[in-house]
Amino acid sequence: MKLKTTTWSILLASLFSFTANAKEILGMEADKKVKGAEKIIESQRCDVPEFVLFRKEAQPSFDKFESIAHQQMAIASTYGFKLLNSDKDQLGMVHYRYQETFNGIPMEGTMYIVHVKNGKIVSMNGQLYNAVHTASDASMSEAEALKKALEFVHADVYRWQNPANENQIKYIKNDPAASWYPKGELFLAPVNNNFSSANYRLAYRFDIYADRPLSRQYVFVDASTGEVIHTVNRIWNANAIGTAVTQYSGTHPFTTDSVSATSFRLRETGRGQGIETYNLQGSTNYTNTDFTDADNYWNNVNAALDQYVPDAHFGAEMTYDFYWTRFGRNSIDNNGFKLLNYVHYGNNYVNAFWDGTEMTFGDGDATYSPLTSLDVEGHEITHGVTEHTSNLGANEAGAMNESFSDCMGNTMRFLASGGTTFNWLIGDQLGGTPFRSMSNPNAYQNPDTYQGTYWDFATQEVHNNSTVMSFWYYLLYEGGTGTNDNGDAYTVNGLGLDTAAAICYRMNTVYLFPNAAYADARTYAIQAAIDLYGPCTNPVIQTANAWHAVGVGGVFNPTVTSDFIATDTTFCSAPANVTFRNLSSNAGYFTWDFGDGTTSTATNPVHSYANFGVYTVHLISDGGSCGIDSSSRVQYINVDATNPCLISLPTTSTAGETQLTCSGYLFDNGGSASNYTDQTDNSITIAPTGASSVTLTFTSFRLENNYDYLYIYDGPTTSSTQIGRYTGTTLPAGGTITSTGGSITIRMTSDQSVNDIGFALSWQCTVSNIPPVPAFTASATSTCTGTVSFTDHSTSGPTSWFWDFGDGNTSTLQNPNHTYTSSGSYDVKLVVSNANGSDSLINAAFITVNLPAAPSTGLNTPVCSGNTQTLNASGNGALVWYDAQSGGTQLDTGSVFTTPTLNASTTYWVESQLSSPSIHGGPVDSALGIGSFYTATFYRCIYFDCSTPATLVSIKVYANQAITKTFTLIQNGTTLQTITANIPAGMSRVTLNWPITPGTAYELGCAAPSGLYRSSGGATFPYNVGGYLSETGTNATNNATYYYFFYDWEVQGPSCTSARTPVDALVDEPVAAFTSAVNSDTVDFTDQSVNATSWAWDFGDGSTSTAASPQHVYTADGTYNVCLTTTSALGCTSSTCNNVVLLLNGVSNLNNNSSFYLYPNPASSTLNIHFGKNDADKNYMIRIIDLSGRIVEVKKFNNIVYGNNYELSLSSLAPGTYTIVADSEDGRFIRQLIKQ
Repeated sequence: MKLKTTTWSILLASLFSFTANAKEILGMEADKKVKGAEKIIESQRCDVPEFVLFRKEAQPSFDKFESIAHQQMAIASTYGFKLLNSDKDQLGMVHYRYQETFNGIPMEGTMYIVHVKNGKIVSMNGQLYNAVHTASDASMSEAEALKKALEFVHADVYRWQNPANENQIKYIKNDPAASWYPKGELFLAPVNNNFSSANYRLAYRFDIYADRPLSRQYVFVDASTGEVIHTVNRIWNANAIGTAVTQYSGTHPFTTDSVSATSFRLRETGRGQGIETYNLQGSTNYTNTDFTDADNYWNNVNAALDQYVPDAHFGAEMTYDFYWTRFGRNSIDNNGFKLLNYVHYGNNYVNAFWDGTEMTFGDGDATYSPLTSLDVEGHEITHGVTEHTSNLGANEAGAMNESFSDCMGNTMRFLASGGTTFNWLIGDQLGGTPFRSMSNPNAYQNPDTYQGTYWDFATQEVHNNSTVMSFWYYLLYEGGTGTNDNGDAYTVNGLGLDTAAAICYRMNTVYLFPNAAYADARTYAIQAAIDLYGPCTNPVIQTANAWHAVGVGGVFNPTVTSDFIATDTTFCSAPANVTFRNLSSNAGYFTWDFGDGTTSTATNPVHSYANFGVYTVHLISDGGSCGIDSSSRVQYINVDATNPCLISLPTTSTAGETQLTCSGYLFDNGGSASNYTDQTDNSITIAPTGASSVTLTFTSFRLENNYDYLYIYDGPTTSSTQIGRYTGTTLPAGGTITSTGGSITIRMTSDQSVNDIGFALSWQCTVSNIPPVPAFTASATSTCTGTVSFTDHSTSGPTSWFWDFGDGNTSTLQNPNHTYTSSGSYDVKLVVSNANGSDSLINAAFITVNLPAAPSTGLNTPVCSGNTQTLNASGNGALVWYDAQSGGTQLDTGSVFTTPTLNASTTYWVESQLSSPSIHGGPVDSALGIGSFYTATFYRCIYFDCSTPATLVSIKVYANQAITKTFTLIQNGTTLQTITANIPAGMSRVTLNWPITPGTAYELGCAAPSGLYRSSGGATFPYNVGGYLSETGTNATNNATYYYFFYDWEVQGPSCTSARTPVDALVDEPVAAFTSAVNSDTVDFTDQSVNATSWAWDFGDGSTSTAASPQHVYTADGTYNVCLTTTSALGCTSSTCNNVVLLLNGVSNLNNNSSFYLYPNPASSTLNIHFGKNDADKNYMIRIIDLSGRIVEVKKFNNIVYGNNYELSLSSLAPGTYTIVADSEDGRFIRQLIKQ
């Protein structure tokens, strides 16, 4: 048997791949570190994983990020996370960037990025620390620290000292109070760029902008010593970049604005929040002086070099368009950041720079022309993109910052040239020697290999060392072969501009972080390629190979890792159902061999071992182009009757089978080897036969703190007395819990994400050696429903039970439910027995039943069909009408019910319902402990369970002002009810009227900030509310005595319901009907109507009658529609019509005394026709006519022979009345036939 432990296993070296100072952890070992992880990268630079990739099926919800960080990544609670920004990319992922805090103070250089899709965390990466040791209070004032910072910068002129520059910042910020004057913020900062936990100190951070000499930097001053311990340069310059592309490729349209018909400015509002270009006129004072043009054709060649100004404005527009059209990025911050250009800066200034606020361009000197070209513009704006995403800092990170700007700027230059010129040079258009080459860095004494020839080890100058990544980008685009400075041969197949740019952009804006190194760039460029094109695709291969070419990492090496575990591996009976959990990485196809002759291709199969035995399990994991791997666990599954029985909680939200054995082992629903699952509520009862008590001994316990809970109940159900509720990592009650009786119930709940190893316990019962002592309770001792649940509380281990409910009914269940059908007072008797004897207990007049009397009704006067009827009833309580004796559909309420339109008599049913009285429970008011109005940004709720159906009628709240709040009822993550209420200031009640069914894991909550009163202590959960609900706690972390918002709960139990009384809605239903008999021209009509008192005949020939059964003589052939309308005594009417057919032609020639006759009549299948002596030798045509006048059969008989029998088949005729017409040369016979 393998029991859970709370320590992580020793990592197997064969599962790791090492890159520089990082190690990659895959499969099961990754899952052990962080639940659901497929891959983890750890680095010596920081204390927690730098990268975590989750398996798709195990991705946690985004709201669990901080819980994962604190509980699974073991980051102490003194550390927090400050959201810096979030971006949504073209793959639908949202990237949340956090800065780490220590005791609420931001930590410089930290960043952790959480990558989320559809609310689930796909991966997360960055740098976090967990071992900072520094003072959290500043002994130096902000003013003293600023003085030290200014002494360090030692500038001649600062930006806030110039009124023009102060006006500029007010304009940019649109804030009249804005100023360049630095304000101190407390930070934790590393000493001398040494980013390690032990090297952080508390410091003031100042943003100091100097005009002369030019600089802008964050200066960090130790808050205790006054020493400047860290600086961050905020000005990123271009080092004399070349002339504008448009100077060589013709005229381009661009967007300006119009002041008048003859005055245009370099301003536009169509891109983001706008692009504006201003004239500094050779000054360093930032004023918003416009360039203007009379005809909007910007070709102003003059001594002030204004011919270069349109390049800056056009370049900003093209750069915005590049990021928008290719990557969907709305300016540098993805939120429309206004792009400001300041041209003609200073005198003979050969530079351009981004300072975190705007782009500034010098005019160059005698050698270099103004630096307003498109690649310079793109380079500088790209520094802004980096600042708002990865925020790459100094050293290798700074080199990558410069390289990313080179790569994107040069790409923009290439695209603007029509995609024809990509010479990979930096600064080649300035008139002097180019500064750098991306395709051949060594040509200008820059490195093309990481730490190779020309690498700057001494100062790590960022422009110099940037060419390593620039050469990587060149190879990724163009491809190439060669041998690097390490002697490594390489071959890279180029991917082209679109793919190379997309990978480079995603690497920087999604994954990199302030202190990233070149090794990180390789890791996250590969991950970016995987995101965009899939694992082991050609872009992924070439990305890795290009990094290998520049000396960062090896060639592409696809890795498939096969790994798995089983929820349980040891069983005491067969069949044994085993759930396998696949922990493979980079694989999509699987073949399992379970060792018993059966296989499966499922990802996470469940297999049933039918026979006892020991089985080896083998898994083959196929990753296609990524490779293939296999894993085996030898003699892994053991099914044997001698094994101890291991029981797990159910995997679904249900109650498990009651355990009757005296001892055993119990685990959460993850079994002995896996974590428990999310969003479940399951329980199990241990009730050994004959036990007087049950002792639980915990061997491990680890649940998501304050989100997942274990409940222990002293008895057979979750309605029994709660012994305790447990969460976190402390063994419940010190590790041992004993019941007071022979049963104990364990229940566990988990929320929608983040789980842990759960718990493992053993149980042992104590068997009594004396007769049992009876005791019991009832869910109610007074009831109007008649339904009562009885719970046995007998001690000393009873093994059998006999209940007598006092109404002639009995039960042998331990905890029966019984329904009394008559009002009265009932004695209840319980007899309990075990091997040592028996005893009994009688509770006299224990149950009082007051069933509501059924409503009474009177007789109702019938109505005619097609009308409604009003029914009346009387009784106690509310009267409710139904369409069935039980169940059915509720039709109406009240003493009067109007039926729908009736076509027949119908029975309805009415019952009396008596509402249960309101019951109040929970803390009565805000006098509980001390407290305040809650303004924090956390969702807070009260957890509760329901044992009996009830209605949560209302709750009491306190508000600090009039507010509108939405309250929610949630169970196991599913929202059941919501209500929005206008809450006045002070105390008020909120009406809810929410029906609550029996269940657990309910929560009554309110979104933050609530503005409602919270008691900050004094709560002692659970709170019982009328025996219906039990408030079990809150979701507040580490604040078990806090009580949130909802006081004095009002609940009502189910209504008491009488038997239903039938009420007949009667319809007076006369039914008109008649028959007719035709005799020559006379027809006899016979009334067959029901419930008729008068008759109205219409014979179809204009004649009428009011007789009941009239006789009528017709004077001509024809088919007559005869109608009868009858009227009942109440005046209700009914009508019916039938056709009567008469054929009178030739009737005068007939001898009706002839011997022509038909037999049998009525007939069924054959009709016999008898002809007389006078008919001999004659020819007859026989026609059969139905009541509608339609001839349905014709038969001819020629040369009649007297005495012969003539037959006529009736098989084709439907049953009914017909007329037989026989015509001969002498006349016609007419007879009536009835077909049976």
